[in-house]
Amino acid sequence: MWTISISRKILFLGSIILMSFLFSISSQAQVPKTWYFGQKAQISFSNSGNIISGSSNTISTPEGCAVYEGTNGSVHYYSNGQKLWDGTGALVANGNNLNGSMNSCQSTLFYMPKESTDTLYLLTTDAHNGSNGLCYSILTPSGLLPANKNIPLLPSATERMCLTNHCDNKSKWLISHQWNTDAFYVYKFTEDSLLKTPIISHTGSTHNGNSLNAKGCIKATMDGTKVALAKTYDGTVELFHFNNITGELTDPILLIGINNAYGIEFSYDSEVLYVSTISGQLLQYSLQAWDSDTIMNSKVLINSQAQLLGSLQIGPDKLIYVSRDNSYYLGRIEIPYLLGAGCNYNSTAIYLQGRKCEAGLPQIQYAKTNLDFDGSTECLGDTSFYSVNGDTTKLDSLIWYFGDNPILDSSTLFEPKYKFNYTGHYTIKLVTFHCGTSDTILNYTKIIGPPWVDLGPDTSFCINSIPSLNGGLAINYLWNTGATTQTINIDSIGIYWLMASDSCGISADTVEILNIFPAPVANLRNDTIICFGDSVILDAGNDSLINIWNMQDTGRYFVANIMNSYLLEVVDTNDCRDSDVFNLGIDFPPYINLASDTSICMNHTVTLYSSSSGDNIWQNGAQDTSIIVDEPGTYYCTVTNTCGKVSDTCVVNFEECAQIIWVQNAFTPNGDGLNDKFLPYVENIELYQLFIYNRWGKIVFETRNQNSGWDGKYNNEEAMQGSYTWRIDYTDFAGKNYSKYGFVILIK
Repeated sequence: MWTISISRKILFLGSIILMSFLFSISSQAQVPKTWYFGQKAQISFSNSGNIISGSSNTISTPEGCAVYEGTNGSVHYYSNGQKLWDGTGALVANGNNLNGSMNSCQSTLFYMPKESTDTLYLLTTDAHNGSNGLCYSILTPSGLLPANKNIPLLPSATERMCLTNHCDNKSKWLISHQWNTDAFYVYKFTEDSLLKTPIISHTGSTHNGNSLNAKGCIKATMDGTKVALAKTYDGTVELFHFNNITGELTDPILLIGINNAYGIEFSYDSEVLYVSTISGQLLQYSLQAWDSDTIMNSKVLINSQAQLLGSLQIGPDKLIYVSRDNSYYLGRIEIPYLLGAGCNYNSTAIYLQGRKCEAGLPQIQYAKTNLDFDGSTECLGDTSFYSVNGDTTKLDSLIWYFGDNPILDSSTLFEPKYKFNYTGHYTIKLVTFHCGTSDTILNYTKIIGPPWVDLGPDTSFCINSIPSLNGGLAINYLWNTGATTQTINIDSIGIYWLMASDSCGISADTVEILNIFPAPVANLRNDTIICFGDSVILDAGNDSLINIWNMQDTGRYFVANIMNSYLLEVVDTNDCRDSDVFNLGIDFPPYINLASDTSICMNHTVTLYSSSSGDNIWQNGAQDTSIIVDEPGTYYCTVTNTCGKVSDTCVVNFEECAQIIWVQNAFTPNGDGLNDKFLPYVENIELYQLFIYNRWGKIVFETRNQNSGWDGKYNNEEAMQGSYTWRIDYTDFAGKNYSKYGFVILIK
């Protein structure tokens, strides 16, 4: 056997697939690195990439929440849409009774158009399609004044709102949706203020009907070109193109069949969409083509659990965090840009130190910087080259991190190079410094090797177990048989070889099939049923083979006497094997008990049962398992099966039975369990009807059920105390009709 491997770029048979994910995350105050959510839960993202969880806040919210940090990185304010706290956890003066609702999925947002203005906007939405709608409040250095609180912006609104970048990278767009229409209302934040005249786009579905159609998040991509929203009750997600110059939404795409859709988030490269559901599903869609069928067909179920999954939110590390209702853990999608299970969802990524998250996470709109770098795919052994895209003249310095060792695996060059020693996905971090601030930019490099072909050692096989040969992972395959597939089936002895190649090289291997041995044959008798207490002797049929019964007993013969499946495996001297299964059923002698001799009333009937499986023959030739007796006589039945024959006899006599009717003269429907109903006692009556009349002759109760009595109510209300007339009409078993009358007193 021989193997070769070649790893040189000159042998590439396919092009390197570049993965350029070009967005960096700004460290400006608009992007809080501390999140408050759920029941006093908290996480903080450090500049080193670590996440610290704890609790230093008083927030309590089942859904929406928001945090605002100042330029110094400390929390200045946080809110659940109904209350506003400062960074110390104290309720801000006039910070109660905001028009948002903590039961709104996107209840609140902070936005400061320009740090120098000292004007902070607090946006709120009401729950479902509540009357408060979309409002804003303004915080200034003077605080939250009554005149600046709960100013209506869109009175009839859904819970949905999000911010995204204007094309100028200075302004912002606030996207919301009106209730009971198909209209998006988009407002522009300039560098100075909020423009209250909206850009209105009539597109997509009408948000109406069940109030849960006002629930479900809306998000925009980081580059501000796509928007997606969830409609919980309809179980749909809508996608749109967003013109971040004009503020218009167009080109709607509807994704259906998403049970209780709720959370929305895009990967940072805008090419992958994630959707969470109240039903506990995490779904993924590819957006590489703007086509509804293509996107629908790309759907992948990433995770399903019996737990509500709430908001999805991309973090400063470009990973997507998943809120798990009533859980001590945050979930996280570790590689959001990878399609399928490779995105690596970790349901217990962040432990919240005994605090619980609920459905909501702080909604954060990240901005792009003008600096980034490209990720790539390289071959093992080749050198990876990096450079900063954009104007680097304003940078004071930078540092690259390629691995775990901050000294050996780092560089301060603007165009560094690095060689990875192993295949895999590597996170590359670039930290840039300017004017005393820093930005962190993340991207990925994938290192792949040439294909590794291993056809195994030279070997022999049995004719009934010849495996296929597998060439492993590669792009191109060439077998000595001329086949170009990953696997081939073997049909004869001889030497087989394969050459496999991909963009990083060629690998080859050979294997010789020395022998293909004949296989023994296991052949047991046909399945059968025996009587209880009998047995069957099974014969393997060959003394020269190793015979294994039920994976343990050996020998040619095996005694089977219980209901079971009996497995025989035979093994020859070449270790070739075959197996067969014999199924044994057990039958029992018949059993019969027609009943004791009995007497019944004239014109009554009684049913006699044979009480056994088998062939039934009654005295009249009937073959059913039961007969109906309507006249006196001696009845018998014989039951026969393969295990025996039994008979039984029953004598049935008829007698005259008198009708019995006993009626109480008073009852007390007070709920004490004693005499609460007027219920006559009757025997030997075929048909029965009871009527109750009040003093004016009006029927207040009637029934045909002998077991149903009057509870003292008329039209669901308590009847008056006093005397009532009753009448019972009945028919005996001979078909004669009778009536009885009397009085009963209702006592309270």
